[in-house]
Amino acid sequence: ANIDFEKMLKFHEEKGARCTALVTRHPIHKERDTPITTYDIKEDGQIVGADLACEISEADNMGISTFIMEREDLIGLLSRTAREGNMSFRRDVFLDLIKTDKVMAYETEESILFIDDLSCYLNPT
Repeated sequence: ANIDFEKMLKFHEEKGARCTALVTRHPIHKERDTPITTYDIKEDGQIVGADLACEISEADNMGISTFIMEREDLIGLLSRTAREGNMSFRRDVFLDLIKTDKVMAYETEESILFIDDLSCYLNPT
């Protein structure tokens, strides 16, 4: 996908979000039984919940592990998380932000190619 990250950044700034996650409803080659983060999103685009799911539908807002936030904020959150002995951005940082801060979803209309295993590289579609 050719995602316009400048549009995503503008969206992030206009919404005054602490963090913005890139989401899609258009996955290509998403393997079954491979977990992916799905988000509960309010009408205004604010993420209010998240879950790991293996089975997905076109109605699901799927995260693709792409985020925008202030560099210094990210470094501070990661440093604190590491001091606490945690290492997962999604589990130990992002899920907490959803509970305490304004976290927005930027939905791309582009189809996103998931490379879950080697067969995805070899598939010409």
